[in-house]
Amino acid sequence: MTRQVAELQQVVADRAASGGGQGQPPLYATVEEWVRDYLLPGFPRPVGEVGLVRWHWCEQWWRHDEAVTRLTALWYGWEHARLEMTGMLGWLRELDHHLPMLLGPDGPFRSCVPGIDDSAARHMDPP
Repeated sequence: MTRQVAELQQVVADRAASGGGQGQPPLYATVEEWVRDYLLPGFPRPVGEVGLVRWHWCEQWWRHDEAVTRLTALWYGWEHARLEMTGMLGWLRELDHHLPMLLGPDGPFRSCVPGIDDSAARHMDPP
């Protein structure tokens, strides 16, 4: 999966260098950077809080193939949408579709526990 992400990132870089993407390079160089610096701070969800088991997150999200695929698609879509006048409207609909699938009770992070307060995060490999 890491190889596939690297290949996809190279495609984005090649397109930006050749004038694709309306001549604009990606704002974020990697999906990891986009998740860390844009998605997580911009769209926080209460994960692991007592009584709130609706949302699940894994601090090692890159170890979940489904999450990498969905987050990479969201990142590429975001990079494209940010360049269009109303592009974010469609992208937000995609985000609204994918967040419950990623963070929901049946999502790839369902068995993982984030680190909260003094407790350690726990990653569980997908079955």
